[in-house]
Amino acid sequence: MVSTTCASVIDRPLRTARGQAPSRSLIWLNTQKRASVTTNFLIESALKAVEGDRKDLDVAKLTGDQLYVYAILGDPAMKLRLPAPLEAAFTQVGDTVNWSAQKPRGATRLYVSFLPADRKMPRLEPLKDRKTALDRFEEANAAGEPLPQVEWYQGANPSVPEVFDKALAKFKNAVDTHPGLDGMWTDFIRWPIHWEVRDWEEGIDPYIYDTSFDAATLTRFEEATGIDIPDDLATAPEQAQWIYDTVHDEWGQWKCSIINKFCEEAHAYLKSKDPDKVLGAFTVPWKVSDYDGAILKIVGQDYAAMSEWVEVWSPMTYYDMMDYSTEWIGEFTTYCKQVTGRPTIPIIMGFSISLDKYGDELTPEELYDSIMTTATAEGSDGVMMFWYNSILDTERLDEVVEAYAELP
Repeated sequence: MVSTTCASVIDRPLRTARGQAPSRSLIWLNTQKRASVTTNFLIESALKAVEGDRKDLDVAKLTGDQLYVYAILGDPAMKLRLPAPLEAAFTQVGDTVNWSAQKPRGATRLYVSFLPADRKMPRLEPLKDRKTALDRFEEANAAGEPLPQVEWYQGANPSVPEVFDKALAKFKNAVDTHPGLDGMWTDFIRWPIHWEVRDWEEGIDPYIYDTSFDAATLTRFEEATGIDIPDDLATAPEQAQWIYDTVHDEWGQWKCSIINKFCEEAHAYLKSKDPDKVLGAFTVPWKVSDYDGAILKIVGQDYAAMSEWVEVWSPMTYYDMMDYSTEWIGEFTTYCKQVTGRPTIPIIMGFSISLDKYGDELTPEELYDSIMTTATAEGSDGVMMFWYNSILDTERLDEVVEAYAELP
């Protein structure tokens, strides 16, 4: 009875299709939805006659039961079934894994993906109560602390395929959405670090932490480098310490390679749209000699290597947030140009970024000095300001115009 009703409902979208039948799965789903609210006096009367004259007969429940039956057995009018288990077999010889699968009836495509198993993660029994769950949570944190959120910043691991692919997709979408732009700048193109925050309580300038010693990331590191982390290192701190003691340079090189790959793919896509478009980047303003090479080992930005794809450089020279003087901006501008050999347009503070945190006011004199120092530094190709709206909001546009007017 229901199959006859379904067939008549299905016929309408098929007849109105414009040269191409809709997806069979969507037809099946829409049919089920419509059938759940469809009433037919003749069919329901016949159904009551078969079931008997029962006062407690619930037609809506019977309709629901029929939908369940169709979900299990399929719709005879459409010959569709719900997904069923795939019969597959796997054999492993050494490092080679062979697999085979039996083609289900009616199947036309097979999608295959590989998800590596987490390393050193024992199978645990389900937790029975809240206290046990909280105790287990504390044990997990003792083996490796979650990435902290610093102020508004919560970093992401760029080696995670989903993170990498989503960021690249956003870049491509921006390129496609704004075809008239002469170039695109990447931001936050680094491993997690909120570099511009100072931690005076700990005596650290800036607040630096290393991240991403989770099992999945370490597996990717091993696969990419051929380095084997000893199996007897059971916790994240132990594994991290071994990396620091044994292969710290290789760890930094691998982190840089992830950022390099993003630059390469972004550059290739940009050039495929227009060879004259340029790729720029906002980068952390650290030298290799700063903070024990943190620009490579922590941030993952290798200026020399990235310069193959990044055509314009805009280091974020927010001197006050780093407790430097305006003269430092010019020094770093020259350094960036020497290392990359590319046009360098530093981005400087246009307002008092550090006012709320450190009480540091950007005076008109400091803004003037910042502009003049950046623009006249050896290797400078211009000045960029963070950010234009802040100049308007703080009524500092006249100061900026005056400084620019005096440039040689």
